[in-house]
Amino acid sequence: MKNMIKNSSTAYQGYKIRRQNKPDDLLTDSNFGTPLGEYMRCFWQPVSLASQVTRLPKKIKIFNEDLVIFRDGKNQIGLMQLHCAHRGASLEFGVTQEAGGIKCCYHGIHFDVTGEIIEIPSEPDGGKRVMGRFCQPAYPTIERDGLIFAYFGNPDTIPEFEEWDSFSKENKTELVAFSNIYPCNWLQVIENIADQMHTATLHQPMSLYDGELPGEVDFDSFTLPSFSGIPVLDYHAVRDNTAMAFVAGRRMSEKLVWWRINECILPNLSHHAYLYEKGNARRVFHRVHMARWYVPIDNENSIIFGWRMFGPSIDPDNMGNMEQVGHDSIDFLGGQVAGSRTHKERQMLPGDFEAIVGQGEIASRIDEHRLSGDKGVVLFRKILSQALLNENIPLLASMMHLDPSNFFRSYSQNSILNIQSFSDGTKDRENIEAIGKKIIAIMASAPSAEPQRTDFVKAELEKLET
Repeated sequence: MKNMIKNSSTAYQGYKIRRQNKPDDLLTDSNFGTPLGEYMRCFWQPVSLASQVTRLPKKIKIFNEDLVIFRDGKNQIGLMQLHCAHRGASLEFGVTQEAGGIKCCYHGIHFDVTGEIIEIPSEPDGGKRVMGRFCQPAYPTIERDGLIFAYFGNPDTIPEFEEWDSFSKENKTELVAFSNIYPCNWLQVIENIADQMHTATLHQPMSLYDGELPGEVDFDSFTLPSFSGIPVLDYHAVRDNTAMAFVAGRRMSEKLVWWRINECILPNLSHHAYLYEKGNARRVFHRVHMARWYVPIDNENSIIFGWRMFGPSIDPDNMGNMEQVGHDSIDFLGGQVAGSRTHKERQMLPGDFEAIVGQGEIASRIDEHRLSGDKGVVLFRKILSQALLNENIPLLASMMHLDPSNFFRSYSQNSILNIQSFSDGTKDRENIEAIGKKIIAIMASAPSAEPQRTDFVKAELEKLET
């Protein structure tokens, strides 16, 4: 034992190596006035499921700001700072009004959903004297397909809602809203998407056991069989470095290769190709089946809001379950949320939730030892840092909103093409990577308008087969 320790610099180093536990504040601190907080506030952010917003005010927290959200009698959405601007009473106990707005329970001050004063009953003039002197700080909102979005930035420059092509309802597509809650920083949650190497391990849990599998654990619900094996991974900064797209190429048979493209989009959105793809049949161009926003509650907690897409063109194999999609619930892969599993069950069969939250409330980047499979994580951090430090003009939120036809077009897709394999495995993987780069180039050069965009992409992908 003594000789073994002497001859190795990495054996039994617990005493010598100490974790520093220092988060990267630039990328993790979303409080008001920070670079991240200010950047995120320049985009529409989901703040609640629409089904959870009623006439009874609901207390929520976003960007470490205490807020209250409600519907008034006109079905208008109000989103305000929690404490009344008069004497600080909580508007969680305010009373929404049939005529619109909300009254503070303490002195009956009536605020419109804009935060403007409608009436102060206790004042001799009904409050007219002070109406222009103070207000209840409020934020504009949009209700869309079961989600409530808010704009937290400067009210003088409110942009249009970021209408992505992936939000289309063509071909009987339905957008079903959901949320997933994570007791950790937002960054490590979205980085789970940038880290696609984990799909070959975490989502193939049988590979973690070197003996007989525990019989009492449902491995099937945590496994993506078609994702087995190490994919040919490549990463690209796209749309003027405003997003990171990864391409995962897999040889599925002698003739078929499957390329899957997902995106992590600044500041906090991801698009996902169809998760249930088997890759065993030719499919030229299959689009997004899910969009997710990773929203900071505070620096130690975050919440995913998103849409699962349902419909015959999105889910041709009818694998989804709409009834499982909702508050802190989603219909794919066990382990996406804490759920009702015991601690022992979570240890025996960990999922995304355990891998993400297990990093700590705010993961310490300085303690990482990154590997070749971490290129996507590194690239996303790089483009996000450039945005927060104003090092790339196209990354400015104002520039992204200036030309929505350019920025709000997705690269995410599944493509299974007829590509004959090389007898040399190395050459085959090199060819898979080269074609993946061509697919990214096709998406970059495709027209922005539909149906021209889809027609162009399909035609160009079919050319790759020849």
